[in-house]
Amino acid sequence: MNWDPSNWGSFDLFVASAVYPAMPASLQSGKSVPRPLEGIAPVKLPETGKPHPIVDLPEMTKYKILGSGDYGFEIPRPGATVIAKFIPKGEDAIIIRPYGKGNTLTCLPGLDKIDDEAIIQWSYAVDFWINQMWYLADVDIPKDIQLVHSIRERTLTYLFERIMATSLIDFIEKYGAPTFKLQNMLGEVDDIKREAEVLYLDELYVESFDKLEEAFDGLIQIADRSIEMKNEALFWIFVVEWTVVTGTSVLTGFIIWTLMIRRPDSVRLVCSCPDHLS
Repeated sequence: MNWDPSNWGSFDLFVASAVYPAMPASLQSGKSVPRPLEGIAPVKLPETGKPHPIVDLPEMTKYKILGSGDYGFEIPRPGATVIAKFIPKGEDAIIIRPYGKGNTLTCLPGLDKIDDEAIIQWSYAVDFWINQMWYLADVDIPKDIQLVHSIRERTLTYLFERIMATSLIDFIEKYGAPTFKLQNMLGEVDDIKREAEVLYLDELYVESFDKLEEAFDGLIQIADRSIEMKNEALFWIFVVEWTVVTGTSVLTGFIIWTLMIRRPDSVRLVCSCPDHLS
């Protein structure tokens, strides 16, 4: 609704709903944030001299997912706080406000603008989105965002590494190699990963990171053992194929040698001609 409300026939219904009064900003019809936009920058809060934890992230100005669409102009309501502004002209971009026993937030570079390019440009994009959810849920945003960021990155990486491990196990299983030990090892690693998740939810971030590293070490051991088993399986396949090919070649050579070279003395080529042709 914040993209030029005058374009939406349902705007009056939205204003009459319970959602609109809860918003930290009022929408102004017919006015939008002028483009081009270069990103958003955190605002330092007067009481702390630092950005709000939601936007207190490294290289925040790299958040440049502003290429598509326009943004409506929002007017902060009483009690609201602007925590980020658009670059280059400083229009309000992210506004927060307490509401009842909870919190409300409006983020003009909304979640409908998430794309792959944003994640490539700024690796903290996921932390930025999660921070918004944690603020609204009244959960303390971690002070050591670097550590939490590392845990989140490692968690995503673990998913891909595990897929690679299971693919390798499936590959060697097709060659008849016994994989039950590898499956047991993978189950143990998954248990360690779940312990890391519980520690993360309990806000024990150092312990969670250590558990994640332990899980990654387990995946490395699985990969190393899988490669050894794959090499062993392929070695015996090579030996069998080599034996078959070699045996076939020897047998073929012997038959050819017998028929073409080592003919018995009793075998002669005899030409019988009629007497009148002699």
